[in-house]
Amino acid sequence: MKWQIDKERISQVLRERSFVGPSSGAFIRFALVYPNSYFIGMSSLGYQVIYDLINSQEGLSCERFFYPPEGSLNSSPRKDLFSIERGTPLGNNDIIGFSLSFELDYIRVPQIISCGGLSPFSCDREDPFPLIIAGGAFSFYNPEPVSDFIDVVVSGEAEETLIAFIDVIKNFKISGSKDKSQLLKDLSRLPGIYIPSFYKPPVREMSFKKQWIKDLNRFKGSSSIITPDTEFSNMFLLEIARGCKGKCAFCMVGNCFKPYRIRNLDSLKNTLSLGKSLTSSVGLIAPNVSDYRDIDDLCLYILKEGMKLSFSSLRADSLTKIMVESLISSGQRTITLAPETGSDRLRKLCFKDTENETYFKAVEMSARMGIKNFRFYFMIGLPEETCSDLEDIIYFLSEIYKITPPLVKIYLSINQFIPKPGTEFERIPLKEMGEMKEKIDFLKNKLRNFNNLKFTFESLKWSLIQSFLSTGDRSISRIIFLVSKYKKENFQSWRKAFEEEGIDIDNYVYKPRVGLLPWSHITGEK
Repeated sequence: MKWQIDKERISQVLRERSFVGPSSGAFIRFALVYPNSYFIGMSSLGYQVIYDLINSQEGLSCERFFYPPEGSLNSSPRKDLFSIERGTPLGNNDIIGFSLSFELDYIRVPQIISCGGLSPFSCDREDPFPLIIAGGAFSFYNPEPVSDFIDVVVSGEAEETLIAFIDVIKNFKISGSKDKSQLLKDLSRLPGIYIPSFYKPPVREMSFKKQWIKDLNRFKGSSSIITPDTEFSNMFLLEIARGCKGKCAFCMVGNCFKPYRIRNLDSLKNTLSLGKSLTSSVGLIAPNVSDYRDIDDLCLYILKEGMKLSFSSLRADSLTKIMVESLISSGQRTITLAPETGSDRLRKLCFKDTENETYFKAVEMSARMGIKNFRFYFMIGLPEETCSDLEDIIYFLSEIYKITPPLVKIYLSINQFIPKPGTEFERIPLKEMGEMKEKIDFLKNKLRNFNNLKFTFESLKWSLIQSFLSTGDRSISRIIFLVSKYKKENFQSWRKAFEEEGIDIDNYVYKPRVGLLPWSHITGEK
């Protein structure tokens, strides 16, 4: 088993082209962990940016760790984890840092910590090193479900905070102290550093301020490693903006990742020259690429440089002809839009002001110019949704077929609305599974009447678990720990853990949230 894993690790490294890597003889060794596969972890631009940032600091060496490809660590006789770069054991590091973006990855946190020869619970770890820290998207809205496992949460955008954090770690190591509580006190004085063990839930005595970067141009926002083994194969990812101009009531990006900021065009051009040295493909990354004020000029520049481009996401009301032409020139034939619902009424209730007619015009223009495939994202189970709103999805689709050529292919991704912390809908309960099954059956029967259409529905069971993890408090860490010990990552394991702990999940997800919320101290709400 160990030989097979090493063989795959070496093969992955050999396929990489990199601007950065770990150094030898570093004073501080940093394990950067993504609790999912190499494929998913290396598709994350944020993960790559932090890897680059840490390795650029003097006296630090950062190596990458991913969840093993064979699945749950508990289903394998192998109980250790090794870095991609050198095969370094996880426990041989001063800092073990998790990049957490997806709630369903939470159960892997205690598993991976155990791989370092450590107790998964922070209260049982007396030595200051390895220090377990975590950052990523989860830190913007609700770190509480995994807080019992983590020593330090880097809350918000980490670039500035991490530099100050590293200075404190260096000084502590130089002092020779073994007092973990003193180290945590020193770190707690930094902006953006949250020490969960210092606060007992529900947290009422403080309002914690997330950190955000005022000037994106001060920090890198591009791939540090190019590899074919990601969702964006051999592509140089380039962040052009953060935050979102919109404030959709269901969306964390517009509510938790604000304010909206952009990188200037000259800075992006300079960064592109770096990417061009390793690849001919560039992916523009932003919550809404088409909102970027110089998007047409940037597209034309990329094509002039002989590179191909793609976009992470688009808005129908800001899509331009030059953007569509650039996609087609780059060999792209698919455009993705997120109307969320087919109902103008329901969309307005969600504070999303783009009307159906705007989507129709964007699709008609794109199809006329040569786009052959359209992908649409919808949500069902939104607050105040009626049967008429479901009919409006069918109406929306019918209008799309009227304005596109017969051979155009349509893809629908339909997911259940899941309330998220920090949004306008954070107190709204999840729609019950029986009601959602009726909605899905209704839509399936209608959608089967369309040609050249593929549609998928997200699992209702996993939506239930995601909602539980997203809006849970610190007490659910016990459930996460139990599931992490089971041999299979399936819904039955979660049901078993709920029964073992005597927890009724309905009380967590199907009832309105009242009073102080578990994440109120992170969002600043009182």
